Amino acid sequence: MARSVRRPDILPPLSGMFSESQITFWTWLGWFIGQFSTLENVMQRTLWFYSGVDEPVAKALFSGIKIDASIQQIRFMISEKPLDDLSSKALDHALRQAADINKVRNDLLHHGAFFVIGEGDREEDLVISNDRLLRTSGKLRRTLISALDLYKMGDDIRRINVILHLVMQCYDQSQNQIEAELKQPWLYKPRQPRKKNHTPHPAPQSRRRRRGSSPA
Repeated sequence: MARSVRRPDILPPLSGMFSESQITFWTWLGWFIGQFSTLENVMQRTLWFYSGVDEPVAKALFSGIKIDASIQQIRFMISEKPLDDLSSKALDHALRQAADINKVRNDLLHHGAFFVIGEGDREEDLVISNDRLLRTSGKLRRTLISALDLYKMGDDIRRINVILHLVMQCYDQSQNQIEAELKQPWLYKPRQPRKKNHTPHPAPQSRRRRRGSSPA
């Protein structure tokens, strides 16, 4: 039987390459990465704002700085010039969640997500783990991830961006909006696998897979 010819100018149908659950996971992963890029942009603007320098100088000083370093710099700057209680509380609220999401994002992109039988809370859970690159287990990080978690993190990023913008505006009318945001809990909460002594294996890429081996 002749093999179909692949055309470089036409995308192959995903349904012929991946399972439905895999397609769901990768779709939400792409959306989450897009959302994360907006957080990087807003975090840069927040850093420029609290640095107190003009935008051209801020660009020269902070160009390329990553999220975790931005958070540290912002916290240092506001410690030197304290904010009002509401702004300080809102900023801390947003930065804490941004730090948690950033940690998951970094591990997911650098270490990948794998299906491990018996470690997830749900069938569609994957495990993010850095154990393949560790020499010792002292810094082992293992986190459960699913398409639903990706959605939750992306929506939390939207709210983080809103809070950062509101705090930077410093308008009296922003206070009610900030207070309303602080009353709402974050959607995403990190989840840990049930077991911590197994090495994860890549989720199968073929549609012909064993029962229960869905990666999303």
